[in-house]
Amino acid sequence: MGRTGSSLFSPTDINFKNPACLQALNLTTLETGAYVGENIVSNLEKSQPYYIGGISYFSMAFPINDSWVSGISMLPYTTVKYKDISQEKLTIDSMFVDYEYSGNGGVSMLGWANAFKIAKYLSVGLNSNFIFGSIINETISSLRDSTGAETGYFTSAISRRINIRDFTFDAGLNFHKETNHDKLISVGLSYHFESGINARKNLTYDLRNYGGGIFSRDTAQKELAGTINLPASINGGFAFSRKNKYTIAIEYTQESWSRFKNFGVKDSAADSKTGSFGIEWTPDFTNVGNYLYRMSYRTGAWFGKSPLLLNGTQLPEFGMNVGLHFPMVRSISGIQVGFEYARRGTTEKNLILEQTYRIYLGFSFSEKWFMRPKVD
Repeated sequence: MGRTGSSLFSPTDINFKNPACLQALNLTTLETGAYVGENIVSNLEKSQPYYIGGISYFSMAFPINDSWVSGISMLPYTTVKYKDISQEKLTIDSMFVDYEYSGNGGVSMLGWANAFKIAKYLSVGLNSNFIFGSIINETISSLRDSTGAETGYFTSAISRRINIRDFTFDAGLNFHKETNHDKLISVGLSYHFESGINARKNLTYDLRNYGGGIFSRDTAQKELAGTINLPASINGGFAFSRKNKYTIAIEYTQESWSRFKNFGVKDSAADSKTGSFGIEWTPDFTNVGNYLYRMSYRTGAWFGKSPLLLNGTQLPEFGMNVGLHFPMVRSISGIQVGFEYARRGTTEKNLILEQTYRIYLGFSFSEKWFMRPKVD
């Protein structure tokens, strides 16, 4: 639904974007999903495609009592995967230098969320997140002669590895009120606190042969301790829904990426602002004679300014997705499939355009677990 979530107060869906919305759950719910897709990075001269895929999320939440819902989640926080090659002609000996830039790795997030009902129409929530992982960026330089053939000289490689392990926190607030005919109005607000993440950096210089074997290595930095400053962000939204029929949501997000620092060094980033909306529609959930009527149909989009700055220009971004929910027989559990297209940047002014295509597959299971039976 267009990546909305801050105001989605649903009794069947786990919502970690605003932990206060977890308070809507009245059943133990488990969700997991995966994706495959392709990223295409291009400029006016060339384009570089590469395939992506992996686990999207794993989450589980359950009510402790009428006023407290708790849940855990595991999902990617960020993923790095790129490769680019360029060539430079030397002024002597008619030789060329090939430069290969690559990045791999990622950071995962293990979260624990708790939501509490503090008034009839009001709930609050807190996410406690442990983030961990490694990101490797590498630059390899090699010589070629005037015919383009390998010279037989050693290649040089600069490798930068950052290991991350620390905690972050975000909080949420949700106001929800039912009106007539099973209609619900929901207003949500979530805030991610600015965090100084503890990290360690390793920097090495290698001489390698053309088979990739390391001839010699010089370690310039080993387990250098530092901090990565992740910015604060605020997210607010409004949703209007009718039980088992439809949901309409709009949302606004602002992130202070101009405050981002990597080991004390500011990056070329700017504050990002994004608007989004989403719609879900179920024709007739109680229609047992027509399965297509029991399915849910979802779509949404988002647009705004990304945090990336290139040559003084803040790159725009846009995306949209569509999805289907296939309910199981006599159950609110089901299977979700979806498609997403996103683009960031532009090829104008000699900038870079990144386009992403993804196909999603998800599964949700809801049942009465961990509930103490009552004896009359």
